[in-house]
Amino acid sequence: MKNERNGIVLLEAIMQSWLAWGLLWAYVTINITQHPPDPLWSGGLALMAILLAMNSLARTELWWTRKSPEWFREHPFARIFHHFHNEGELAGIFVAGVVLVCQLLRQEHPHFAFAEAFALLGIMSAANLAVHRMMPIMAAVERISGKWGALVIGSLLSSFTGEPSAAVFLSEYFRNRTPGHQKNLVATGLGATIGSGGGLLPFSAPPILIVWAILGREFGWGLGHLLLYVGGACVLHVAVVAWRMRSLIDAADPRQKMPKDGSVFRWWPLALLTAVVVLNMTFEFHHLTVLTWVIDALVAVWALVYSYLDNPDTAVDERELPVEVHENQHGESSGRWQPITLALLLMGLEIVGKEAEPLLQSLAAAIPTMVPALVIIMALWLLSAVTSHFADNALASRVYITVAVSLSTVVGHANLLAMAVILGALFGGFLLIPANLPNFAISKKFNVTPGGWAGIAWRWYWSGVVHVAWITAWYIFS
Repeated sequence: MKNERNGIVLLEAIMQSWLAWGLLWAYVTINITQHPPDPLWSGGLALMAILLAMNSLARTELWWTRKSPEWFREHPFARIFHHFHNEGELAGIFVAGVVLVCQLLRQEHPHFAFAEAFALLGIMSAANLAVHRMMPIMAAVERISGKWGALVIGSLLSSFTGEPSAAVFLSEYFRNRTPGHQKNLVATGLGATIGSGGGLLPFSAPPILIVWAILGREFGWGLGHLLLYVGGACVLHVAVVAWRMRSLIDAADPRQKMPKDGSVFRWWPLALLTAVVVLNMTFEFHHLTVLTWVIDALVAVWALVYSYLDNPDTAVDERELPVEVHENQHGESSGRWQPITLALLLMGLEIVGKEAEPLLQSLAAAIPTMVPALVIIMALWLLSAVTSHFADNALASRVYITVAVSLSTVVGHANLLAMAVILGALFGGFLLIPANLPNFAISKKFNVTPGGWAGIAWRWYWSGVVHVAWITAWYIFS
């Protein structure tokens, strides 16, 4: 059994972590030796490197396949490598940083998604402060509407709190009521509902946030268009998946009462979250963009300081703690830094998306334009979804929205093409942990491994029929 386990770990090391390093090295090599490098090869290597990176490049523990967590704890010089274990966000940032350096060496001018990154940073930081205030709200919702209503409304609240923060409070609310044998299925189901639940507002779901400026500039979209074309499908998808999920979660204990707090001041985090959301939703209508970014940054700093003041974890020597306690503390620490991490990752995905555009556009060009328009629209939805399965769905949305722009000049139906890209990305983000930013938080709360997630998530694939029906209806009646 031990030899079999060692063989599996070594295979993972070769096929995932070591292969990712090899692809990244190949990318750097062609950028150094070719002037300019072939855009298809360069984009393909960058895309595959960041794909494997967010899945397992961070599993630096695999470089020492026979070393245990205790070894990393006892050797402080190497502990940072153990901290990177399963931190796919950090690995994605690292690969994006390498791509950025190569672009600068080629004297290109990369696009930095500052507006999108600061919006994600501010909203998620404020939501992290408000997450514990969401527990009594969720309990009140469940008393009125039952488990199904709590799942639906909680998932749709991700459009207000941001998807990563919704992943935190929904996972926290339901994980202790989920039987052990159902945890993987419930975790992946939450990945599906939260992935769709953030589709009602432009600054909550990374696949929409990263292309919002393009949607406005190329398609003339505003909030009304988003709700009309995307929001309805998202609500239906959440409702259908939540209906199936309700039977997997135990009923709430009627004797359990949520703590009451009569102080109005204690609800300030929700007021702050509301203010930050409204600020970022309206910044495009005024000329105070930089001021908005400054406010987002100040909220992030305050959330970080408040987190350390409210729950300090630096007073105890980690070497004196059991491994499992050390891991839990690392989870708290990574949670408080997650808004900054995900904001940097979003910027990194924009950089890699620019690099991969020529490759994916050439693949999309293979779609025959002589077939009925509905077939092209569905093909674009499928491409966006499948790419999202294996790469981050914000990356897929960023790449394929440019394909939608070019196809719209040939086949028309511009709004439906844009809708197909967004819905495909929102749907496709549930299949693997790195496919959507909220999945990182969900997997940590439910303690689901990347393999466990991938092995069970496909059971929710049937829910894609909701998007197919929605797109078809719009095509027929528009």
